[in-house]
Amino acid sequence: MSGVISFSRAERGRMWFAAGWCFNGVLDCAISCADASPEIERIMEQAKHLNGLHLDLLGERDRSLKERVLNAIECAAGRGARGEYLVSVEGRRLPEGDQHLYRQAMAELLSLIRRERQEL
Repeated sequence: MSGVISFSRAERGRMWFAAGWCFNGVLDCAISCADASPEIERIMEQAKHLNGLHLDLLGERDRSLKERVLNAIECAAGRGARGEYLVSVEGRRLPEGDQHLYRQAMAELLSLIRRERQEL
């Protein structure tokens, strides 16, 4: 299973794809970054069930909501890229090789977020 975060429908390559455990890891961390916002938590949990988070569609509904979700994802990706958040699956912390892959994936996600912010 894998997951995707879609930034823009208008441009190819504006999606971040990751293994399911990696996708769920960033969403779990984003919930903690959102200071227990019930709305952000609901969106992240829904994204886990759908294996996708469509920021482009959130922005059509509510630009401030998209910004809050993007802030939470950016916080989570930053923590992951710096190694401050160690990903676990079913309560088991993954081995260092997988943590390294997670850090790389978070760095890629941060890069996409920065590109997205430049165009907002």
